[in-house]
Amino acid sequence: MVREISSEDEFRALLESAGAKPVLVDFYANWCGPCKAMAPKVNDLASRNPDVVFAKVNVDKVEAVSSAYGVTSLPTFALFLRGQRIESLVGADPDALEALVKKYAKSAESVDKFGHMDMLSLISMAETECLNESDAHPLKSIMSAPGAGDSSAYLESDADEQLVIFITFSQSVKIHSLRLVAPYENAPKTVKLFINQPSPIDFSAAESAEGVQAFQLTSADVQPDAEPLQLKFVKFQNVRTLTVFVQDNQADSEVTRLSRLIPIGCPVATTNMTDFKRVAGKAGEVGSSVH
Repeated sequence: MVREISSEDEFRALLESAGAKPVLVDFYANWCGPCKAMAPKVNDLASRNPDVVFAKVNVDKVEAVSSAYGVTSLPTFALFLRGQRIESLVGADPDALEALVKKYAKSAESVDKFGHMDMLSLISMAETECLNESDAHPLKSIMSAPGAGDSSAYLESDADEQLVIFITFSQSVKIHSLRLVAPYENAPKTVKLFINQPSPIDFSAAESAEGVQAFQLTSADVQPDAEPLQLKFVKFQNVRTLTVFVQDNQADSEVTRLSRLIPIGCPVATTNMTDFKRVAGKAGEVGSSVH
């Protein structure tokens, strides 16, 4: 279930054939003790996660691939989506590897026939923020909530009903639709979307600017079983940041609540090896160094 890669061409073909499925690549060497220790864990994860493609690359036999990714410590595990490296893990940490696989396997389960998926895993939370969020109920609580509409986790506004949600993706993405779930009484009503802003837009600018797309929502639009809001897909083809401005809510109250905010789409596809970024840390970091 873990495919052994024997050449650079085979590696390219693997990434292309995977389509929307995540690809977990194990960079290893026969002389690497930690690599041998992790091999049973990799095999176990492969057997339990059919929605993820597993492969391994011997850095001594397929140097072109390991060099392209700057692998300097072993084992290195790299997670790819649509040909792009999304995350990497350096070192023999079974629990961290399982968490990485589970994170992307969950997204893979919801991939539709067009390759669109829940893109929460592609959000860089360190660069994502919300203006006017309540300290007790911040944005991050709904980015990791266990289920749509879970009442124990929600984003809530603080001083008034407005929210500016600034989402940064770890790479360029195409956004097809947006799922919003909220309780009717405090659900968003007027929503504007902006893309590729360098930083969060202020409230006055958000109100006066036209935005890329705007919605007047009803209570039916924010139910857990409602269809996602369809975006003008042609306008959301190369997105690095998405700003969601909530201007008011259904009940015209001073508090807006949002239980889920899920962008749906896919990474901007590429399998050009020259575009790939360094995936491992400096020589001598956790694990065995590549010589």
